[in-house]
Amino acid sequence: MADRCLEARAARFGIVRIEQIATWTLKDGQLVHRDDPVAAGFDVADLVAEGITWDMLVGHFGEENLIDWIEPPQDAGIPDGYALENGRLCRLVKGQEGEIEKVELCSWIRVAGLARDRNSQSWEILVQLRDPDGLVHEELIPYAELAGDGTAAFARLKNRGLRSTAAKGVKNAILSCLELWDTPHRIRMVPSAGHHDGRFVTPDKVYGPFKGETLRLDRRNVKPGQIAEYKGTKEQADELAKLCVGNSRLVLAMAAAFVGPLLYLLGAEGGGIHFYCESSVGKTTLLKIVKTILGLLMQTWRGTDNGLEGIATNHSDLLLVLDEIGEADSRVVGRVVYMLANGTGKIRADARGEARSPKT
Repeated sequence: MADRCLEARAARFGIVRIEQIATWTLKDGQLVHRDDPVAAGFDVADLVAEGITWDMLVGHFGEENLIDWIEPPQDAGIPDGYALENGRLCRLVKGQEGEIEKVELCSWIRVAGLARDRNSQSWEILVQLRDPDGLVHEELIPYAELAGDGTAAFARLKNRGLRSTAAKGVKNAILSCLELWDTPHRIRMVPSAGHHDGRFVTPDKVYGPFKGETLRLDRRNVKPGQIAEYKGTKEQADELAKLCVGNSRLVLAMAAAFVGPLLYLLGAEGGGIHFYCESSVGKTTLLKIVKTILGLLMQTWRGTDNGLEGIATNHSDLLLVLDEIGEADSRVVGRVVYMLANGTGKIRADARGEARSPKT
């Protein structure tokens, strides 16, 4: 089956857990347990005949509980004349007597997919490689960097830990292999977290059904210290929530943390809550508690409106926690509050003087 899927250029493939979903049927538009025994040879086609759609199954079970995904071979789509052997990328050349010889080029490297933006521009190659410590890294190599001698692209790979031989032409051979690698896996880069094409994107995970291509947050738009994922356990989160019971301000703040992802679905505008009181009575502690709900990092009002605009973009459809308003310029605060409430940043011109789409 895997070979047929690869020949069909499937982006990914898996085995449906038919034994789990065969015991369900459709009644009055709802999935319910089947009363009769499952007939021999029952398969997905029988579910379709009963009016059960894939979206119904995903909504009821969750995609991760429906399919056992099969990883394609690591060298799937590798160009003719190349091979991955014993953790090395090799070039296949004919010897003096016509035999095929494997000439080592570099350490383990492969193409995991092709990425582009929402307008199918800015194409890039998603490269995976293994460093001298055995760790696997990913690097996005723009096709534009392969123009000319490719020095910039090769420097990116070397910086990640790629080891290559010093023979003449090795750099060009490696880059040619990556550019010609035929992978069906497509990645759509999104500029900010939040809702995109019916899915919800966070820095490390995408929630929602797979729709033929992977969505991925362009982390190059995310500066260090702006956004991260929650690293605690559910038990720790539950214990923290219990301590907030009975405190109206904490309950209000924690409830507000869940509002961000819902605004888009409700078609509602954004807003904010400003906690104001004397110093050293717990405002910062309150914000530290709230930011843990979504794993966010606390930001400060101290900065320019342009800087805060970039931070707000990276918290699209999420909670933005800002502390120490007293350290900010009052003029900046006014502009930023208006910008955040409006949900749109400044309109800027590109290199040709044309208006770029504002950040949201």
